[in-house]
Amino acid sequence: MPTGGFLGYAPAAARASGSAGANSIFLTPLVAQQNGSAVAVLLDIPSAVASTTFKALIYDGAHSALLASSAQITSLAANYNRIPLTVPLSVVAGTTYYVGYVCSTAISVSTQTSAGPGAWFVSGGQSVASPANPLTGGATNGATLMIALELDGAGSPGFGFGLDQASGVTLSASNTVATYPGATASRGARSLATQVSGAGKWYAEMLIGGTINNGIFTGIATANWGVTQGTANASYCYGLSPNGNLQRPGAITGLGFTYVSGDVIGVSYDAGGNLLWFNKNGGSWFGASSTAGNPATGTGGLAVQATQWPVTVVGSTGAAATAAILTLRDTAGALQYTPPSGFSAWSPATYPATARRRRVMVVG
Repeated sequence: MPTGGFLGYAPAAARASGSAGANSIFLTPLVAQQNGSAVAVLLDIPSAVASTTFKALIYDGAHSALLASSAQITSLAANYNRIPLTVPLSVVAGTTYYVGYVCSTAISVSTQTSAGPGAWFVSGGQSVASPANPLTGGATNGATLMIALELDGAGSPGFGFGLDQASGVTLSASNTVATYPGATASRGARSLATQVSGAGKWYAEMLIGGTINNGIFTGIATANWGVTQGTANASYCYGLSPNGNLQRPGAITGLGFTYVSGDVIGVSYDAGGNLLWFNKNGGSWFGASSTAGNPATGTGGLAVQATQWPVTVVGSTGAAATAAILTLRDTAGALQYTPPSGFSAWSPATYPATARRRRVMVVG
């Protein structure tokens, strides 16, 4: 079932570890790109914490008011943690919010220290049950939490590209077509619907158009991949370039087929098995090597990290000057080719009554 949709910080390199210490508050500033309703905080931590007292927090940009918090929780999972807010928070475009946590014990949290906006750190003496309001004490900290806000996208169409595309990229045709400027800088866009590791088998297509070169890529990325990062952040994206090379964490895999403008790249993602395949114009599937595989039987797929963040379909120019036009087909009615047996369209036309359609919003 599609979940996700984020306002958060996309790190420029692999995560590091930090800790706010016991009874401390650790916050990272996030700037809302659009109006929306925040429904949960998402936090990345390196290892599970079996016993603690923890609460997610959101303050205003001056620490003058505690705007929202979660219920107290007593355990955290390794990597991806979704922590619902007790009451949704209405966020306003252009406004800074400080998002983080207070915890009764020192826990290891994932941070980025080289390119983040920094954080606000209040050491000791804080109450998990009743965090300080206003937060007058504290100091700046060089580390940035790998954290995000999940926004309820009720009223959004639930398919196509999210509205957090890089500057200069324009969306059209109900946000299914991304037109890229011919600029020498990484420019990306990502799907609105995201998928969580361990849940289902999903299929989408990307029609390649415009002027392209080997700098572009299409594929999947964790939702904390930055839309201006290209493949430089190899820890977070799996992208296929026109020369047939798959950029992935720590390596490049030659899949043995190339593509040109006018081709349709199919993407099959098995979120249960954490496996990925690509094909071209409905042809054979490739993932782990230049030997063809089969998503329907789970063979030949590229192993994808059990993601700490939900996964999006992405398209980017990389750092190349190219005026690409990428069309995302992620609903059953828009697909040109039949998904592999057992796979469903990335963005279902009909959502379960309990599901929310959410906007993808990531600051990167």
